[in-house]
Amino acid sequence: MPIHLIWGDDLGAIDRSIEKFITSTLDPNWISVNLSRLDGQNTNHAHQALEEMRSPPFGNGARIVLLKNSQICNGCSADLVNHFESVINLIPDKTHLILKNQAKPDNRLKTTKAIKALIKDHKAFEKSFLLPAIWDIKGQQSLIKRIAEDMNIELKEEAVIALVEALANDSQRIEIELQK
Repeated sequence: MPIHLIWGDDLGAIDRSIEKFITSTLDPNWISVNLSRLDGQNTNHAHQALEEMRSPPFGNGARIVLLKNSQICNGCSADLVNHFESVINLIPDKTHLILKNQAKPDNRLKTTKAIKALIKDHKAFEKSFLLPAIWDIKGQQSLIKRIAEDMNIELKEEAVIALVEALANDSQRIEIELQK
């Protein structure tokens, strides 16, 4: 019953990570049935995601329910909290619920505490994607090196410095330039 709590301001890196996970986890023949992309800002979609995560995958592979703009760990209605608590332990083994949000989870909420407890039991995962500050040159260099490494591109130090000067901490533009 894996739950993936993914948050941060590096939306490009978040999207790349999620898409990589989707392609490596889902059977391409069953992707149209086993992948749900819902928007958590719509309360009905959030409830729908909680219902869909209870379903096992069809065919081969796994099932993924992606709830972007998830409010489950960042302030949601009492009704949604109760619904989450009632279904959290009913997720089948090959079903993944991905909670994606820009804001850091609020550790004071019951939902966040429940997910943190699952993380300790290795039944959930948390990953943050934070961009370095615009004045953090070393952080920007590390970001460029990490993106290049993920793309299997070897960069010289001069190239890293030139990319920092040209692109700063815009990870999507960095990836596009490295693809060229």
